[in-house]
Amino acid sequence: MAENTTNKNTDEEKNNNTQKRPMTAEEIAKAKRRREVAIKRARQALSNATAEEKEEIFQKVHLDRKVEKPTTFKGKWDNFWYHYKLTVLLVVAVVGLSVWVIHDVVTKKEYDLTVMIISSEGYTTPQTEIDEFENSMKELTIDANSDGKVEFLLSDIRIGEDMDTMVIQAGMAKYTASISSVEDIIYIVNDDVYNMLKEQGVIFEDLTKYSTNSSVQGDKYLLKDDERFKNIVGYEDMYLVVRDVNAISDVDKKVLKKYDNAIEFVKKIIK
Repeated sequence: MAENTTNKNTDEEKNNNTQKRPMTAEEIAKAKRRREVAIKRARQALSNATAEEKEEIFQKVHLDRKVEKPTTFKGKWDNFWYHYKLTVLLVVAVVGLSVWVIHDVVTKKEYDLTVMIISSEGYTTPQTEIDEFENSMKELTIDANSDGKVEFLLSDIRIGEDMDTMVIQAGMAKYTASISSVEDIIYIVNDDVYNMLKEQGVIFEDLTKYSTNSSVQGDKYLLKDDERFKNIVGYEDMYLVVRDVNAISDVDKKVLKKYDNAIEFVKKIIK
């Protein structure tokens, strides 16, 4: 009886020694590889899971409770909106923008002459003042498209540091598009913007060949003594400049015609 007890104790000691035996380097490496494979598979499965499946996994792992799928219409709608709200809003925004662009292209008014103000100081000119200025400039504008009426557009872009960031970004995007696409020929600018555009490689027309007016200084026409521009906020520190289209390569006929009309308008202004 004592011998059986001794054998039993010996077997238990052997098992305990086996369990406590430290793993070899090879066994550790195999265990590590198994863990890495398991983790990789789990990550792959998670990345391929739908939003609902991910939510279900989160509930099971982190909240340890059974996920009940909604059965009513309201419940299903709430669940859908929770998971896909951002996607739906993005799609709506894209569709809305597309409709707006199409509408803008179809109904866009064709102007005979456009002038863009770009200034780093002051606030935009009130719309009533812009309307008054536009009306006063129509008598100097040619009916470029021969539709029997003259349309003049003044855009006022302000990019001063004291303005709202979103307004500045929108203004910079608009004037950058104007410069790159040669959308406008005539600009009204202050010193900061003039120097900035020159640094960007924009070349302006030499206005002295069109007038001996004392307010004409090289490629600039100073507005401070011209009461016709009094509607524009800050006009005393601004001047009119004309984009030299001839210095731009690969200009199409439409831009050249726009340039000719702009020059005729400016000649009347600075005479």
